[in-house]
Amino acid sequence: MGIVFRQVSFMGVSPLARVVIERNRSSVEFYDYSRKRAEIGFSKSF
Repeated sequence: MGIVFRQVSFMGVSPLARVVIERNRSSVEFYDYSRKRAEIGFSKSF
């Protein structure tokens, strides 16, 4: 899920925030995992 704040723009560049949650289930314990991460960055639309 991500959000781009287009109302806050500087020279056509807008900040963005994203949260990613990933879950992989496997019967093999080595391949069974869960990941969570947050990202921030900038976006420019052409």
